[in-house]
Amino acid sequence: MRTIVLAGVLLVIGVPVLDAAVVTPIQSECLPEPPSTEGALNVTVEGCVLRMTHTSVHINCCLAYEPRVDINGFDITIVEIDNGPPCDCVCWFDLGLTIEGLPPGTYTVAVAPFPGTDKMTFTVEVPACEDFVIMAPEVWAYMGTPGVVVPVFATNAAPIQGFSFGVTFNLLHARMAGIDLRDTITERVGAEFVALAINNGETSPVIDTGWATFAVVLDAEPPFEGQTIPAGKEQRIANLVYDLLIPSGGAARSMAVPFVDGLGDPPVLVVYAVKGLDVRPVKQNGIIQLMWPPLFIRGDANDNGDMTIADPIYLLSYLFAQGPVPPCMDAADANDDGALDLSDAIKILAYLFRQGVIPPPSPPGPPGIDPTPDKLDCARG
Repeated sequence: MRTIVLAGVLLVIGVPVLDAAVVTPIQSECLPEPPSTEGALNVTVEGCVLRMTHTSVHINCCLAYEPRVDINGFDITIVEIDNGPPCDCVCWFDLGLTIEGLPPGTYTVAVAPFPGTDKMTFTVEVPACEDFVIMAPEVWAYMGTPGVVVPVFATNAAPIQGFSFGVTFNLLHARMAGIDLRDTITERVGAEFVALAINNGETSPVIDTGWATFAVVLDAEPPFEGQTIPAGKEQRIANLVYDLLIPSGGAARSMAVPFVDGLGDPPVLVVYAVKGLDVRPVKQNGIIQLMWPPLFIRGDANDNGDMTIADPIYLLSYLFAQGPVPPCMDAADANDDGALDLSDAIKILAYLFRQGVIPPPSPPGPPGIDPTPDKLDCARG
């Protein structure tokens, strides 16, 4: 893509605060082949940036795209202009522009495209730059852990009627187990329509990349009482749930959790619905810091590296006499059923005195990772 930046190309300034607005025309190179559809025109808002796109435009191949933008208060007029020399050829181009620095408000945008295309008018809501954000935090987790939750937070200066987003993830490190609303503001308000699509590599066009899309409408059924997610800052609206894998070899890594537009069919955008209009929130992507699982010997309840009669006594004390918590819960789970109870102490006694067998990583060692990950951890210290 070739991007031309023209700071302050505003021919009509309606109010002094617009002096900071910046128009950036965008022109692709000549597209290599005719598109399936021609001339799709749209105006959207992403974060606090107004964006006009005009895709697959069939025009002079020496195009110099220099649209004129007139701003008068909350009315914007965009006139597409070609200032290039005439050429004996035509091309398909993807064109557009962005306008940054607009004050928040509801804008009417009239677009006069090149001759041969009808004039179109759009109404969009432009928020303040910090007013609408979608964010995922940094999360630390052991590789091989199922059900790792990455919360999704929304900052919204006005009530949200619904939202949608897409995320991608590395199939070498994870599978998407789901996206849910547990313990979220969305659950408390009551979502009446929820749509989830997950692609764990079944039909992904990008090698080693999976994706998921999620959409929520708060009020989608009669009697239409108008419930919304109230305005607020960093409100938890959804949970991304991953089953992390243990890759073969290599050092521990991180996995990005990016919010991505255009995933799925039909494509899903990262959007908040506010007063029936699309608001494109600022994206603050998350990350999962991946750690190698700790090593342990199963049945070594006191985690001292040896299997002795002290181990079942330690576990029984924890279970029934308010004794200390086992340093490595996975190690104390002697029968590997994902829970600590009396059967684990019996399993250790059977190993010590009845030639019983304990699942891997089995005593006497060496220590190993848990081959059957569960919700028990080994968070020593």
